Amino acid sequence: MGWKEVDEAVFRIAALDEVKGLARSLERLNHGNYRVMDILYEDAPLTAGDLAARAGVTGARIAVIIRRLLILGLARTRRDKNDQRKVLVSLTKKGEEEIEGARDWLHKSIRSLFNPLDKEEREWALRIANKVGRKKNA
Repeated sequence: MGWKEVDEAVFRIAALDEVKGLARSLERLNHGNYRVMDILYEDAPLTAGDLAARAGVTGARIAVIIRRLLILGLARTRRDKNDQRKVLVSLTKKGEEEIEGARDWLHKSIRSLFNPLDKEEREWALRIANKVGRKKNA
């Protein structure tokens, strides 16, 4: 299989209604916002520095993301009771509901994309997705 066939296959996947719907539904929750909210959902409260390290972004980028989440009412900040110099970030109830809904929708969308595949094909697709993901995040 050559690169032309790979390109065509990726474009066919991108044209699926499930993929288009996923892109539209996550416009407000872009990858950076989603990643930060997902981390906060699992392990809040965190300082901006800890959050940046966990998300793999710079301090300047995390400041932009946090500011956006605050404006949208999806996150809140408060001073650390033990160290007033530290500011802790956590999700609001609205933020928790948003990330729960996004996670649920994402899982359902991925399942529907992979549903036509048999077990062996799903395992093969998972190996490829993991390999591509590792290279992209390296």
